[in-house]
Amino acid sequence: MSLLSLILPDQKLLKIILFSFIEIISFPFNHAHANFISLATEEIRDLEQVGPGVSPITNDATSVLTNYTLDGATFLSFWLFNSDGQNSASIQTPIGWTANWENFNSFQQQIINRDESPWSFKATLYDGVAEYESDALLLSGIYGDQIIPGESEGTLFIDLSSAHKEQIQWVRFSVSGNLPVRNYDRVVEYEIKVQFGDINEVPLPSSFFLFLSGLFILNIKKFSISISNGKLRLETC
Repeated sequence: MSLLSLILPDQKLLKIILFSFIEIISFPFNHAHANFISLATEEIRDLEQVGPGVSPITNDATSVLTNYTLDGATFLSFWLFNSDGQNSASIQTPIGWTANWENFNSFQQQIINRDESPWSFKATLYDGVAEYESDALLLSGIYGDQIIPGESEGTLFIDLSSAHKEQIQWVRFSVSGNLPVRNYDRVVEYEIKVQFGDINEVPLPSSFFLFLSGLFILNIKKFSISISNGKLRLETC
């Protein structure tokens, strides 16, 4: 009997093991991160103010880019001192920007509230026919310079299943609050970043691991491992 037949005595078992290994490797890439889109770093840095800026009549805000950050940018929005009540400020992709997202099921963008006060954030996109909005995301302020995980950062999510995904016309981000927030705050600083992890990531089910474990235990009995003359040998039982 050849050495190869000793090492691989069961071709059917080998195929099962290889198939299982391929499934483990491919599962996260096929199911976890393949179906969402996020604005890229340069697209974030090209976002522009919506509206004419601060106005005592309309209460429009001025929004400016203040800093490039890793995978994104920081923006600052502010209102005049006579701006009271519920108000919002927006930035969006520039005129002429378009995108084809027909291969994606959702739009997701990470946002960080870098202000000390809580603010509400929302994303909106337009496909040439209708506007689609994310749920409003209320993020608490940071503590000192420290981001509070799950509280001062989050992900804006828009389902694209009903949109004309091949003709996205613009994407807009809005920040809002009941001015003055905390009785004094009319200025907000926030960071928009590329979203890398799908918030709807499908975890690898534990039953899958149990299946592979059982498969291994059932078939390991077919082999006998021994050491002879300092060499490891694998033989059929």
